[in-house]
Amino acid sequence: MTTVSLVHERITELGGSEKVVDELAKTFDIQGLFVPISDRRGIGLDLDELAVTTSPLQRVYRHDGRYSHLLPALPISFRSFDPGTSDAVIVSHHAFANRVAHSVRDRPVISYVHSPARWMWDQRFARAEAPSAAAYVVLRTFCATQRPLDRRAAKCVTRLLANSSEVAGRIARWWDCDAEVVSPPVDVGFFTPDPSVKRDDSFLYAGRLVGYKRPDIAIRAARRAGVRLIVAGDGREIDRCKELAGPETSFVGPVDDIGLRHLFRKSQALIFPGLEDFGMIPVEAQATGLPVIGLGQGGIRDTVIDGTTGWWVGSEIDMDDTSTLVEAFATALETFAASSFDEEKIIAHAEQFAPEVFRSRMQAIVQASLA
Repeated sequence: MTTVSLVHERITELGGSEKVVDELAKTFDIQGLFVPISDRRGIGLDLDELAVTTSPLQRVYRHDGRYSHLLPALPISFRSFDPGTSDAVIVSHHAFANRVAHSVRDRPVISYVHSPARWMWDQRFARAEAPSAAAYVVLRTFCATQRPLDRRAAKCVTRLLANSSEVAGRIARWWDCDAEVVSPPVDVGFFTPDPSVKRDDSFLYAGRLVGYKRPDIAIRAARRAGVRLIVAGDGREIDRCKELAGPETSFVGPVDDIGLRHLFRKSQALIFPGLEDFGMIPVEAQATGLPVIGLGQGGIRDTVIDGTTGWWVGSEIDMDDTSTLVEAFATALETFAASSFDEEKIIAHAEQFAPEVFRSRMQAIVQASLA
């Protein structure tokens, strides 16, 4: 059986990239998982059986989920990776993990790219992420040193995979490389419909309340349209979001998967206003039969069929034009009719993102790389 070494950016929190790593661990005979820093407490994934190797940075990691103080050293940390005797290396990349390709020349290195680091290549994104003007200057300087190295590492990889067409486009623009799109696995077997749960007239926003996900657009649009909105999630924008909310908007805080599934089953549509790399939440929603009203840019163009499983909104509107985006989403909310969508078609569409589809494609790609 083909053996694989896995490389991931870090294990400090549970997100979409960690779910991909978990699925890869179930797909291959994994010889080991390398991460610069690791804190699996509270991650909630079944990675305990893997032999996890960390870098020397582990000794100075605070085990609190924060790692910005380690940022300058993270690119160098991947030099300590040892692939052992595995047949191939699979990299889970969204920041620096591709750097391992410089030291692995005797076997295929397959990079699954969640996105090239947007904060490194997109100055608008970097500005939004920096907590202060001074921090932005430091980050901008660091990014300038890293972009040539980032591009060079990508060109050392045997095969580049992108999790969406949006990310494949970034790889072409920023790295000058081609990439094959392989959608990430989504647990559509858990996010299922329940005919006994009646849908009400509420719309749903689900996700972290952070700037780039644009919860402000969903909240402003709901207030403008005068519709009920449930906000499920938490984040550093929570206070601002509450200030923007109208009387028909309710905040329920962060929810687990069971709670999220229930909200999917009872709502009439999901509002998804952020420009995402891929975006698992719209697929999870559609697996329950819930249509999606999403920004018609980014990963949503791979996951939602406009007019069949939801609506694309603001496809040609600049993300900085908040007032126009709010107006477009408000109009969509005012005119939305759940009866115009076929739940069975929505569910059938979501099934193409099932884990078994992902596993089959990854197995074929690894075998072809070894041929």
